[in-house]
Amino acid sequence: GNPMATCGFIRKRLSGQPCNRPRSAAPSSAREEVMPEDKPPRGGGETILIVEDEPVLTLMLTDVLEELGHDVVAASSGQQALNIVKSIEPFDLLLTDVVMPDKIGGFELEHRVRKIRPTFPIIYTSG
Repeated sequence: GNPMATCGFIRKRLSGQPCNRPRSAAPSSAREEVMPEDKPPRGGGETILIVEDEPVLTLMLTDVLEELGHDVVAASSGQQALNIVKSIEPFDLLLTDVVMPDKIGGFELEHRVRKIRPTFPIIYTSG
C-alpha cells in the first residue's frame, strides 16, 4: 500500500501524535505540521431566508449563519416563506429544504418565487 495514505493530516490531527512513516516515504528532514484552521469568511449582514420544517435544523442553520455575520429570517413552511417573500422586506438569499409537509415544497417554492423575484438566489437543502 501507499505509506502516505496511512499517515497524513487527518491521523495526526485526530491522535495528536506524529506518524511513524517509513523513511522511504519522505525525506528525513520533512515534518508533518498541523495546518492552522482558517476562519470562515464573515458575511456582510446579508439577510437569508431559511425555509425548513424541522425546528432543530432551523436552529442549527440560524446559529451558524448568524455566527458568520448574516441576518436570518426563518419560515417553517413553503407558504409561510412565500408570504415573507411577498412582503416588502428584502432578502439576499433563500435557503430552502426540498421536501416539506405542506403543498409547497422547495421546487414549487422556487417556481413561485421566480414569478415575484426572477433573479433571487436560491439554494436547496435536503436531509
